[in-house]
Amino acid sequence: MSELSLFASVIAIFILAGIVKGIVGNGLPVISVGLLTLVFGLQEAIAIAAIPAFATNFWQASHGGYLRSLVRRLWPYLVCSIIAVLAGTKLLIAANPFILITVLGLLIGSYAILGLAGREFAISPAWENSAGPIFGALTGLIAGMTGSPAYPGMYFLNGLGFSRNQFVQALGISFSTVTLTVAISMKSNNLLSLGQFVLSLGAIVPAMVGMMIGTRIRHKISEELFKKLFYTSMLMLSIYLVFRSILRLI
Repeated sequence: MSELSLFASVIAIFILAGIVKGIVGNGLPVISVGLLTLVFGLQEAIAIAAIPAFATNFWQASHGGYLRSLVRRLWPYLVCSIIAVLAGTKLLIAANPFILITVLGLLIGSYAILGLAGREFAISPAWENSAGPIFGALTGLIAGMTGSPAYPGMYFLNGLGFSRNQFVQALGISFSTVTLTVAISMKSNNLLSLGQFVLSLGAIVPAMVGMMIGTRIRHKISEELFKKLFYTSMLMLSIYLVFRSILRLI
């Protein structure tokens, strides 16, 4: 593949991933990493996705009007996720990448199936303070291994009963915190080269363009349709990741 076609592929991948993220509030790391592994290795794909993932997540975290209240409520979860990312990055170096992606795909699929069946995960206020650090640690660990900051933390955030806009902003806060830590951890472990850094930096613009398009779409659809699109997109991602990893392992 020529440098021009490679660059065009990266732009297209991040526009698509940004549109999905703008609509459902997440999916950019999973989609971009999954598609980037068609032309790069897993470690390279995670490195390239790190900066646009942080940029779009930071934008998402700063819009919505609930930033202070959400940070006050979620800080134990966020702190534990940061610590666990550092351990997860070490495992990324040692573990089989396709096994890691299969595990991620199964987590996403279980979450999507429960949501489509109307059996959403719920956490009572009495258990919130105890569950937050546990889910934060698991999310950070998996993010360090796979580049995706979504699971199983999304179970926790969705279980807190947020409104649609609160939920989307809470995802942005969580994801921006974790993706920034992933980028720093990868750099400290020499997993982010100068070339990958430049390519990742250049991917910010197409990712943001796609996200703005997706955000406009999200504000024009009902909450019921939003949930259906959200869970369906997660199920499709799960199927893609699991089957692709299984074929690579065979």
